[in-house]
Amino acid sequence: MKIIQLAYAENDKFISGEPSFKGEFLYIMDIGGLLRNEPSLELYQKISPLIPLWIDSAPRKYEDVMDIVVAGASKITIRKEIFRDNLESLFREIEVDFYEGVDIKNCTEPIKRWKGRVVYISEEPSFEEKEKLAFTASKFPIYVVLKERNLVDLEWMKEIGVEGVILHE
Repeated sequence: MKIIQLAYAENDKFISGEPSFKGEFLYIMDIGGLLRNEPSLELYQKISPLIPLWIDSAPRKYEDVMDIVVAGASKITIRKEIFRDNLESLFREIEVDFYEGVDIKNCTEPIKRWKGRVVYISEEPSFEEKEKLAFTASKFPIYVVLKERNLVDLEWMKEIGVEGVILHE
């Protein structure tokens, strides 16, 4: 199981401390993108030569995704409940890996054309939610974003087949 570094960004700067830029990817949760559709594009451009970027800024339309790709993203998380354009055009026309971002309560739907699924866990999951996560991890590539490291046992996630855990360290 991979451990991927999580960094929080807003207004073209890191708000969670400077990341180490070590590892396979840097997962950026962009608060400005999530809340106001104002992703930190200049920050992405500045750091993309240092490490491959996986961006989670809740793009709302095709043009938002293109801006993120041009700024240096290798992987992008799309939240279907926020995205307003046709998803098929993304899969057909843009050559980056797209992951579907979902809450743990909604993680069992079939994946279809996504590269995988990003599951957000912000509090200790219930037994039922753990069962959903285990089922989903047995069927699809799953990455889990943990608000806090101790919310779920990492060894258990490895055992059920979770591809990676995205953590702020």
